[in-house]
Amino acid sequence: MTAHSIVCPKCGQAQQDAVYGVHCVHCGKIGPRIEYSGTPVIRKSATGLDRYAEFLLGDGILDRVPNPVVTYQSRKFADKLGMNRLYITLTGYAPEHGAYSPTCSFKELEAIAVFRRLMQAKKRRVLILSSAGNTARAFCYWGAKFGWPVVIVVPVDSRQFIWLPHEPGLLDRVHRYVRVVSVGRPSSYRDAAVIHRHIADLLGTSVADEGGFGNPGRLAGLGIAALSFFDITGCAPDKYFQAVGSAAGAVAASRIYQQVNPEKAAAVEYFLMQNEPYTPLVDALNQELSSIDTENYQKYVDMVCAPMLTSADPLYAYPGGLKDDIRRGIRIHGVSVNNDEIYEAQYNFYREESLEVLLPAAAAIAGLSDMIKAGRVHQNDLIHLNVTGVGESRRKADSGYFFAPAMDAPVSAIRNDGPFEDWFHGVFEPELALLQEVKDEPLEI
Repeated sequence: MTAHSIVCPKCGQAQQDAVYGVHCVHCGKIGPRIEYSGTPVIRKSATGLDRYAEFLLGDGILDRVPNPVVTYQSRKFADKLGMNRLYITLTGYAPEHGAYSPTCSFKELEAIAVFRRLMQAKKRRVLILSSAGNTARAFCYWGAKFGWPVVIVVPVDSRQFIWLPHEPGLLDRVHRYVRVVSVGRPSSYRDAAVIHRHIADLLGTSVADEGGFGNPGRLAGLGIAALSFFDITGCAPDKYFQAVGSAAGAVAASRIYQQVNPEKAAAVEYFLMQNEPYTPLVDALNQELSSIDTENYQKYVDMVCAPMLTSADPLYAYPGGLKDDIRRGIRIHGVSVNNDEIYEAQYNFYREESLEVLLPAAAAIAGLSDMIKAGRVHQNDLIHLNVTGVGESRRKADSGYFFAPAMDAPVSAIRNDGPFEDWFHGVFEPELALLQEVKDEPLEI
């Protein structure tokens, strides 16, 4: 780890590095910026994530996790698209490329980085977060592996995404260290986030809010995809493509390119995809809105094939978000793709690259295809395509899998007056007491 400070990108004030999420006392919710006192470099003699250790926060553990991310130059799919310099960063399970992610998702990068940073904490607290799926799976897996107690709140339709690979003893560790709260129908990510906030408010400092994009560890971890691209190509791309929910991954990529290739970073064009009709971020970018209100988009959540892209609170107008990059002259475009385009892109990519991508990743592929057809991308452009999830079916087939157990929370607990505390004291509190018992155990990593 390179010595660093955490600063507010708006007022510039150094923030207390509280290990969890950061809120500026002057500016409120922010996407905090990491300022290194030295110049972090890629460790060319190391392997896996340990190559990027100097860019991350905290110490240790990277040499003990399987490498989840790799960048390679596409040939077959690039030929199909008519592109000469298409580089794909994939996070997931693709052993032939050297990627061995247990959970097959880009979110594994943030979970590993967050837990690495948490290891600095002198006192462990139960970590709490909400998710629409992939983040939940990653934190569930690594919380269990590292022995860090975690509460994860998800909408019930996202339970299907919290599968974990069969590994000896893993289910027992999930029972011991993880509690998944499943919010009943009709619920969305917003409902999960509300229950998450209610729990955190009631418990105060006895639990720690993971902080989402306000967690510097998360942003540092998501930047690994850009580091992987730079590691292979030696420069920033001409154009960057990623499907987004919160857009924290795109912000993280922009920051990495500014760090490692400042001469070219300002010229990178970013294309960010969302799944029609849930496109609040795309619409805000293309209409140059000053802020985002996702309330009018909630009715579309059940209409998309990639619900992981339906964040209710993107890193857009907050200090450190996409609007800040736009003000600095960085070109960021929103691209909407529909379900049929996403399914077709998933199939076409499999046909050419022999890799099964998750639907959010397929949205990025669909967006790239659309922009090529529209003449927005040219044959010799250096393209960074961030494929954020690969190999789920193969991973399940190779290892076997199980679904993480969950406790139910009726959505009425937050939509009516009174029932939340009944559920909290009657159902949740006894389970939390079990987690509090294990938080003082010695860490095993």
